[in-house]
Amino acid sequence: MATSAEYAAFVCEQIAPYGQVRSRKMFGEYMVYLEDKPVLLVCDNTVYVKKLPQVSDLLLTAPCGFPYEGAKEHYILDIENRELLDQLMPTLKASVSLPKKEKVRRTSTPTKRTGSYDLFAMCGICSRHGAADVEKNN
Repeated sequence: MATSAEYAAFVCEQIAPYGQVRSRKMFGEYMVYLEDKPVLLVCDNTVYVKKLPQVSDLLLTAPCGFPYEGAKEHYILDIENRELLDQLMPTLKASVSLPKKEKVRRTSTPTKRTGSYDLFAMCGICSRHGAADVEKNN
């Protein structure tokens, strides 16, 4: 069962007092970001918190579960517990780092000139020797 958009919006409303909040839908579930840091995972209308050493004391009595098949075990968060949120959200905000931006890999592909590969560029022949000069020599 996928998370409803209404529930994801409700979760965002609950943590809005702690900073800038946004959510991102992924495969029918949601990642909730606080100050652009991924802090909560919402799957099947359940809120999960990654098991971090910084929050283990706060969530010691919280139930645990798996947000999706193949995932590591997470804490299940009672999103309506304001006292817990008042302690947890600042801790998560300080503990979680910003996601790393992916590096753009450039691939070298041959350039095309009139439907054929630019053999001059591939072979290292300088640009002043065009195709017309080579054809005259042949």
